[in-house]
Amino acid sequence: MDCSELFVRNPFYLAYLACAIIVFTVLFLRTVPQVANGIPHLDKIAHFGIFFILTFLAYRALKDYFLIACAAIVAYGGLIEIAQSFVPHRSGSWLDFAADVMGVIVFIGALELFKWQKNQRLALLSDKEQ
Repeated sequence: MDCSELFVRNPFYLAYLACAIIVFTVLFLRTVPQVANGIPHLDKIAHFGIFFILTFLAYRALKDYFLIACAAIVAYGGLIEIAQSFVPHRSGSWLDFAADVMGVIVFIGALELFKWQKNQRLALLSDKEQ
């Protein structure tokens, strides 16, 4: 067993996670024009969705280090907000960081709910067999 088998659940998801981090970093650090749209707080929704996706990819890619990966994703969100404060026409935002953290927390909550429901179904099937 080589070292990569100890923590990588699926190497393809690890590659997806790495690519996603690169793409999202470039997007977060680009100077974007202010677009007038009818969706309020669209940037917060985008932050939430991006960090939900990153957490999903981390879950699929990593076995025993998922919570450490979640902490790293949250730290990444904080670092992106700090870096944005140095980019012209961008600014770091505590609310963006909060949306990042909420994306991670909601994924973890949804995952735990899914696991709980799955265990409940298995328990019901087990009871019916007896």
